[in-house]
Amino acid sequence: MIRTVTQLSDQLGGDTLAELARLIQGEYDVSQSDRQLWSMIQRVFSGHVKPGFFAELQERYLANAFINELIFRYYPGERVVKYSFVQALLDNADEVNVFELVVHNKRVDLCRINGSSIGYEIKSELDNLDRLADQVSAYSKVFDYVYVITHEKHRSAVEKLIPGHCGIISYDFQDLKCAFAARRLALRSPHLDPRAQVASLSASDLARMLRMVGQKAPRYKSDRAARVVATLSQGEINDLFKQVLREKYGWKWNFLKANFSKIYPIDIQTFFTQPIDPEIVYTRPDAMLSSMA
Repeated sequence: MIRTVTQLSDQLGGDTLAELARLIQGEYDVSQSDRQLWSMIQRVFSGHVKPGFFAELQERYLANAFINELIFRYYPGERVVKYSFVQALLDNADEVNVFELVVHNKRVDLCRINGSSIGYEIKSELDNLDRLADQVSAYSKVFDYVYVITHEKHRSAVEKLIPGHCGIISYDFQDLKCAFAARRLALRSPHLDPRAQVASLSASDLARMLRMVGQKAPRYKSDRAARVVATLSQGEINDLFKQVLREKYGWKWNFLKANFSKIYPIDIQTFFTQPIDPEIVYTRPDAMLSSMA
C-alpha cells in the first residue's frame, strides 16, 4: 500500500497527488461499498494513471485503506490532526470527548468534558482563518476554556485574532507523526453565558437537566430553557451542562476508545457519530481483502 502511494508520488508529483487527495476526501463516504469507493478512486485518478493501475490493489485491499493512506500523507487536514490529538487523550481517566458539538450554529471540532469543559477549534495548514474570531467568541460563552489547535504557519496570525483567554496549541508533522506543543495556556473564559449553554442543548437535554434538580420539564423547549435560566444559578447551569454532556455522549466516547485501533484514522469522527462495529463496516463481500495491518 505505502509503496503504491509512493509510486504515485514519484509519477505525479506531490502537488498533483495532494489535489487528488482533496477531491477524494470531498467525495469519501465510509458507508459506500468497497466497489463504489474504488470506482470513485479510479474516476478521480482517470487521466493521471494508466487504465488498470489499481486492479491488483483493489483485489488485495479495502478502498478505505488506500484513501486513508493517501489523505494521511498528502492532505493532512482537520481529520488527520483531530485523530492525532484524540489519540493522545485515550488513556485519560474520567473524561468524555465529544466531536462536532453544535454551539451557536457552529460546530466545535472537539469538546472535552472532565472537571471542566474545554472547546478546541482546529485550523490546519489547509484551512483559512476567516471564521476563527467568530468561532472562539461563540465557544467562549459555552466552555470553561477554549483552545485553538493550529499549524505553525498560522500561529502568528492566530495570536492576533483571538482574545487573550484563549489558549494556543501548535502542531507540525515529523515523519508523518503529528507533534503538538502548548504555546499559550488558556485562562478560564470571562464570557460564560448560561443562556448560551442552555441554547446549545436539545429539548431532551433540558428535560434531563431539570429532572436532575427535581423539577418537572414543561412541554416545549423554549419553556424548559426559560425555567432552567430562571431557577438555577450560573454555576449550577455550568455544572449541569457538563454533566448532561457526559451522560449523553459518554457511551459513544467509550465505544470509540474500545474500537480505536480498528478504525482508520480519517474515519474516527464518523464512528463516534454512528457507533457501528468496524468489522461490519470494513468487511466487504465483493473483494478479497488483506487485514488493516
